[in-house]
Amino acid sequence: MGVVETLKKLDYRPRRTIRVIAWMNEENGGRGGQAYFEANKQALGKQYAAIEMDSGAGRPFGIKASVAPKAEKLFAPLLAALQPMGAHAFTRRDALGTGDLHRLETGGVPSFEPLVDSHSYFHYHHTAADTLDKVDPENLKRNVALMSSLAWFLANIDGEIGRAPAQGE
Repeated sequence: MGVVETLKKLDYRPRRTIRVIAWMNEENGGRGGQAYFEANKQALGKQYAAIEMDSGAGRPFGIKASVAPKAEKLFAPLLAALQPMGAHAFTRRDALGTGDLHRLETGGVPSFEPLVDSHSYFHYHHTAADTLDKVDPENLKRNVALMSSLAWFLANIDGEIGRAPAQGE
């Protein structure tokens, strides 16, 4: 929600629609991601990209993406903009492969996820102590900045990032 708030405050008007989806049930069958996929599978060819943050709120250090190798160079301006906060790494994978975006990837939608320091993620993950007070406020701000920048970049990029690569491409 911080991304939406940031883009609204800046009064940015993206070229492409930015849709926010609050997934549910990923750990118990992925029904939220499946339901979205089923409801939108006829329009997946029009969906430019998908972003998911599912590795905790540690300090961000870059972006993981399921894009074709030829699309990597298009992200240089974004990574340069993220350099001052140390989030300039770019890891390309054929598929992120897990979570709610898996079905979208199989439908050809390129997916993205922030690379974050997740060394303490499972100390609290799904425990009674998994509460907002465990999140470093500065890292939360950095993650909102990275996600806002990534969403804005994808909504306005001039180049074509193509479709998500098939497994093994």
